[in-house]
Amino acid sequence: MKGRGSPFHEGSPAHSLFFRIGCDMAAVIEIPSALQKYVNNQKTVNVPEGTLNAAFKNLIGEFGELEQHLYDERGQIRSFVNIYVNDEDIRYAKNLDTEIKSGDVIQIVPSIAGGA
Repeated sequence: MKGRGSPFHEGSPAHSLFFRIGCDMAAVIEIPSALQKYVNNQKTVNVPEGTLNAAFKNLIGEFGELEQHLYDERGQIRSFVNIYVNDEDIRYAKNLDTEIKSGDVIQIVPSIAGGA
């Protein structure tokens, strides 16, 4: 993809993150539509292999406005934000210490409250 209309145009945060980590060493974070405005309207963001904690720090480092939507005042993932790695809820794995590798898909799923 080329041109300034692309989220990967040269100089964009996505471009710098994507090319800094390399295409072959990336996991993908799927960004929910409610949060896409904080990541330049991208549906996905590539992050390096390692732990989920490191991936989120990378994400926040690149897109700082996301922090208040993902983390509470104690620095913990907000209780209404659910995170899955390859469709597995991280609360039943190693939480933010869950290892991620190239090709893994990380989903951020905010809970939606509602009622009758």
